[in-house]
Amino acid sequence: MLASIQYNEQTYKVDLSKPMDISLPIKIGGVKAWYVDEPTFEPGKWAIGLVK
Repeated sequence: MLASIQYNEQTYKVDLSKPMDISLPIKIGGVKAWYVDEPTFEPGKWAIGLVK
């Protein structure tokens, strides 16, 4: 799907069927939000193979 967007007297054309991934990885020492501590990672308490 093609779309035209007008902003500040400029016209931008985009193809909405070809999205762009702008996600950021969460890792120690990586990008973080304002006033937020670095993430901590701990192993979970998972029972591997347990089916109930």
